[in-house]
Amino acid sequence: MINPIQNTLPKGKSNIPRYLYHLTTKDNYTSMLKDGCIKTSPDVYAPANINGVFMFGMINFIKRWFNSGIIFNDIKLNFSLAHALFFQAGNKDSQIVLLKIPTDKLNTKNLRCRAQNLKHPEYHNQNGDLAVNQKHYTRHKEAIEYIYTDTIPIKDIIKIGETNTKIITNEINSKKDIKKLVPLELISELLQGQPEIKSVELLKQSKIPFEETFRE
Repeated sequence: MINPIQNTLPKGKSNIPRYLYHLTTKDNYTSMLKDGCIKTSPDVYAPANINGVFMFGMINFIKRWFNSGIIFNDIKLNFSLAHALFFQAGNKDSQIVLLKIPTDKLNTKNLRCRAQNLKHPEYHNQNGDLAVNQKHYTRHKEAIEYIYTDTIPIKDIIKIGETNTKIITNEINSKKDIKKLVPLELISELLQGQPEIKSVELLKQSKIPFEETFRE
């Protein structure tokens, strides 16, 4: 049976999604327009040794990032990977944009993927695996991150959404502040008017577990 959520988005070739998505601040996007490209940056995960443009696939993001929790030093943190993505994107600015990148514009030799399984670093594969091997991770129902290890020309990028997280991560002082960030609302705002919004709407009607916080 075809999953209705998967059926709302175009399929890619060679096991790679047709489109990948990059979340960043509005100021960063303005700099990209001036530079003519998205530049690579160091991974925020300290043990890794990789520079790149960090992205996600929409189907995997909707199905896996919201019900996958964060584990740091064997401590379960009370927010999801979706929270972590928005926290990182809004590190210095609450105005964020969502960029859509056709993968047929990318050199697949420079595109890597990794499961966001920090509890088992050997499985997390800190520096990534070739993206064409992504089914090795998706069959385990893992949240997947994609990393492009070269710059991406701005002419190949489509800005599809913009919103305000209402908080700046560096200014968070309490759990009350953290609760102001609601990933489901933010991704819905970013996808308004885009075909991808159907995947969010169908998810709400599906039997797929959908939680904003980590659960046992």
